[in-house]
Order: sequence, then structure tokens, then C-alpha cells
Amino acid sequence: MNENELYNGGCACNEIRCNVSGSAAMVAHCHCDDCRKSSASAALVLAGFHQQGFELLTGKPTCFEATPAVKRSFCKICGTALFYENQNFAENIYIHIGSFDHPEKRPLDRRSWVSEPVSWHKIKDDLKQFDQLSNVGLPGNTPPYDRLAGC
Repeated sequence: MNENELYNGGCACNEIRCNVSGSAAMVAHCHCDDCRKSSASAALVLAGFHQQGFELLTGKPTCFEATPAVKRSFCKICGTALFYENQNFAENIYIHIGSFDHPEKRPLDRRSWVSEPVSWHKIKDDLKQFDQLSNVGLPGNTPPYDRLAGC
């Protein structure tokens, strides 16, 4: 991927559309409890980008404050989960990769919070694994990470 890469996406009903430019610095399966609940799945796949490349084109997402530091955004019409923002990493935005028009453009490169998987979810790939959030490759990737602030 190069710095001019453009990713387009949005919700299922197309009320909310966005794009983000630049190369995704990370694409991770997140196994934490918070991400599992917000996605209603065994793991959530997030792509991390620098916030300045993000542009909301249409619509206005509804926000849910999961913790004082974490905001999760979704479409109030169709319910599509879209974005994750964490004040501990305010310069970054994490986009649910399933909301991209072409999620295959950026494959997975890691697994985060492998310390919290669902017991029957067996990891059988060679992706890098991290016990907590791995923000390596993005600005603000310096520990410590406050677990109480969300995933």
C-alpha cells in the first residue's frame, strides 16, 4: 500500500459514507470482550489509520460512549458498526474493515487481546499475536495502554 491509497466504505443502508486515505498501519482481529460485544462476533477486525486521512462524506453516525475514553460509532438506521475511537490514541481512527467496499485491499496482519478469546475460538494462523492492543505502526503506539479505557 502507498500513501495515496484510498479506502471507501459505509453502512449497509448507505446513509453513512466515508473514505480514508493513506496506508492502514495495522489490521487486527481484536479478541477483547468489548469488541466482541460491539460486533456480536468472536472477534472484530479493525483497520487503524491516522485520523487526518479520514473524511465523513454523508450521514452522521450515532455514537456510544463505551467508557469515558472510548467512542464507538454506528448507523442508527441499519445498525452497522463503523468506527472505534480511543482518547488514549486520539490521532488514530479504527474502522471496522467489514464496512469497506473492498475489505480485501488490506489483509490482516495481527491479532490483539489474544489473552481474552472465546474458549472455542482456536487461532490457527501465523499472524503476530499480542496480549493487549497492538498499535505498532500508528502514531501514539507507546505504552502504557489503559485496559479500562476499552480495547
